[in-house]
Amino acid sequence: MHAVDWVAFAFSTWFGLGLSPIVPTLAAVFSILPVYCAFGQRPPIFWPFTLGIILVGWWASYQSERSTGIADDGRIVVDEVAGAALLLTFVRPRDHWQIILPLIGYLVVDGIKPWPMSAMEALPGAYGVMGDDLVIAVLVGAFLVPMRVWQARRN
Repeated sequence: MHAVDWVAFAFSTWFGLGLSPIVPTLAAVFSILPVYCAFGQRPPIFWPFTLGIILVGWWASYQSERSTGIADDGRIVVDEVAGAALLLTFVRPRDHWQIILPLIGYLVVDGIKPWPMSAMEALPGAYGVMGDDLVIAVLVGAFLVPMRVWQARRN
C-alpha cells in the first residue's frame, strides 16, 4: 500500500473506529459529538467541517475500494460520520437529548435501509457507500426540522 492508500484507509475507517469488533457504526456516528458540541451552533465552522467530511470521505471511500479491492468494505464508516454530521447540520439541536435522539433515529433508519436508501446503496463504489447515508441524513432531517419549528412556535 502506498502512503495515499494508508491515509485514505485511515480516513475511511474514521481513524480506526471502523476496525472495532463491537458496533463500529455506532461508535462512528457518536464520534461526531465532541465536534458538534464545540462548533455545532456556529454554522460558519460546522458547515465547512461537514462538507469536508463528505468530500474527503467520498475520496477516501473510493481510494480504499481501489486499494483493497473490496467494493463496500464494512470497515468504512466515514459515510456514517458524514451522514450524522449532515443531519446535525440541518437540525441544529441545542441540548443533549435533541442531539442524541436524531442520531439514534439516523442509526435506526440506517439499519432498516428502506427505499430510497437501499437504491442508493446499490450504486457503484463511493456513490453507494456515501450516497445512502447522505440520503438518510436528508430524510431524517426533513422529518425533524419541521417538528423542531413546530415545537419552537408552541413554546
